[in-house]
Amino acid sequence: MKINKKSCLVAAGVVSLALVAGATAAASAATAATQTNGSAAPVYMYDTDAVQKSDGYVWGWKEDLFGSSTQGDINGEFTCPANSTNIFAFLATPGTENTVLTWKAYAPLAFNGATRNVLNPTLAPISLINNSQTAARNAGGNYSLGLACTMNSGVTVTAAFYRTISVVPVTGAFTFLPQADVPVTPTPTPTPTPTPTPTATSTPTATSTPTATSTPTATPTPTVTPTPTATPAAVPAVTPGLNSGSSGNPASGSSERVAAATKADKELASTGTANTLPLLASGMLALAAGAGVIIARRFRRADK
Repeated sequence: MKINKKSCLVAAGVVSLALVAGATAAASAATAATQTNGSAAPVYMYDTDAVQKSDGYVWGWKEDLFGSSTQGDINGEFTCPANSTNIFAFLATPGTENTVLTWKAYAPLAFNGATRNVLNPTLAPISLINNSQTAARNAGGNYSLGLACTMNSGVTVTAAFYRTISVVPVTGAFTFLPQADVPVTPTPTPTPTPTPTPTATSTPTATSTPTATSTPTATPTPTVTPTPTATPAAVPAVTPGLNSGSSGNPASGSSERVAAATKADKELASTGTANTLPLLASGMLALAAGAGVIIARRFRRADK
């Protein structure tokens, strides 16, 4: 590989700027986005004049080129994971970048001082001295060209930064295919479920209980008890002989009084309960009067 005067000047500039650019490059790598081809971060290509080349630029198989993690700055560093122990430039079939034993060609690189950063890695295919980069050039096709951080004596890949190239068979002329970040789908902010406002339940109006109308108690019409008409007691007929005191037949007078009493009893029976007392009294008076006359006559006879 031929290195001209410009290359020496660039190399000197790279060494002098390494410490200054380290912090900026590390920050760029830390915020790098995964690419659609699987690379851990974007990779930008610069020539020996530190000029960044566009993707359509045609590179020669033996042409010097340097990788950078930063667009517009050749000194953009690549940051390897802290457990990395080795760094390699490699050429691999797309999809096999993390399998060291399948690489088409590779070459060791160095960390920038005591860091795990890589500054201005040389990625020219002709510099990959291990395995057979010539076979890949002759075959042509698409390959992944970049650098890999490794551990376990260079067997395990901890991170890989690379670009996809399209190689013309035999001549080895190649171009870089476009790169792009993997779209990051933002985590949707969950829309809070609105808390439903409770609908006020109207308090039912109490239905008034109708006041029971008391049924008036019918006042019974008093039954008029007919006043019994008093039947005047029959006055016994006066026997002339007894009233005058003349002698007559006591038996006949007595019979008359008995007959009068009997008549009075019959009248008493016919008048009903209401006239019982007056008639009874009249009968008793008649009997008493008759008895008195009889007793008086006996006393008169005895005196004679």
